[in-house]
Amino acid sequence: MGKDRALEILAQSSVFEDEFSIDWVIELTGEKALKVLSALEFGCENHWIKNSNTGIFKFNDPEKQSQFLSGLSGSQSGILHARALEILSKELPDMPEKNSRLTTHLLKIKNQIQGCGLLVEEGDNQRKAWRFDRAQIFYDKALEDVSLLKGKQADELFIHITLKYAKIWTASQSYQRAKTTLKQALSKAKTLDDKTVLPLLRLNLAYQELFFGKYDTAQTQIEKGRQMIKNSEDPALIRSLKLFDMFLLYWQGLFTRAFAGYEAYIPAIETPPETRFDCFAKLIAGHASGLSGNISQGIGMIDAVHQHTTTLGDLGTASYASLTMGSLLGNLNRFEDAIVYYEQTLEEARASQSSRPRVYGLLSLGRRDLPGQDPGKKPKKP
Repeated sequence: MGKDRALEILAQSSVFEDEFSIDWVIELTGEKALKVLSALEFGCENHWIKNSNTGIFKFNDPEKQSQFLSGLSGSQSGILHARALEILSKELPDMPEKNSRLTTHLLKIKNQIQGCGLLVEEGDNQRKAWRFDRAQIFYDKALEDVSLLKGKQADELFIHITLKYAKIWTASQSYQRAKTTLKQALSKAKTLDDKTVLPLLRLNLAYQELFFGKYDTAQTQIEKGRQMIKNSEDPALIRSLKLFDMFLLYWQGLFTRAFAGYEAYIPAIETPPETRFDCFAKLIAGHASGLSGNISQGIGMIDAVHQHTTTLGDLGTASYASLTMGSLLGNLNRFEDAIVYYEQTLEEARASQSSRPRVYGLLSLGRRDLPGQDPGKKPKKP
């Protein structure tokens, strides 16, 4: 077999990101076993792949694998990923890692309802593991593909994904993107006359409006959500309204009432925040508590979020916690401590490429009511 055909078989095999068997490559390429084996041995001789077990191979040169992948045309790549998906679906045993391997290929093709559902499932797995950037990739792809589909099932899935996505949206992401997606979901929910999700979508839209200073629009959305929930006996909807009321009261400067709303929202035995949304809720409640005179409680809540997100490696959310702490301490005239936390905000925002907290941190450090700072001072628990 010629070198060119060997390289072609290796290029086709490059769609497998993890281990693959010689049988899979035979099925993927439609080539005879001897030619596939010859091509794989050629790859081993050049140290591009390794034979980790009898008939089991894996690329061990990421650069070469990427080179092979980039050499595939768009249509060829789509066909190969679809074939690989079919092979893995029937050959892999049912195990927790199976969905991760399948979704690698789902990201490369146009999906129907079932594929979008698997993408959402993987997004959920990544979100629960606090890998929000990874979760966003799967939610984005699922939204992109399901938006091209027609029918009730597709509309319901679009709404379902949007509400999940709302749990990880942050102010560093596109406000316009979040607003557009929520409005699309609202339109679909109206068509379906789904009275359960309509108020939730309005409340989530209000949250985005509040975060970006659209207070009047946010209040309108919350009032619309309130009217829809008014006669509801659904405890989940009633609880959600209490939380979004807390956000509105906070931005209206009604800090004591805002914190009371948060206390009504949280369960009797509080657990660590599970999402970015939960973290922001606790940060706002902590800030409101501190400004209401419960200083130790407020500081403790903000510090708990910072420790939690830092431990999980989410420096983007941690930077908001540092910013919130700096703001509270500045409001309490503890300027030197506030400066330390603003400096910490900048470090965490820079490390996580979070532009919004970085801008607010710079603006806060530039305020005239903050005295000179000591750049070498390390953050300490206030």
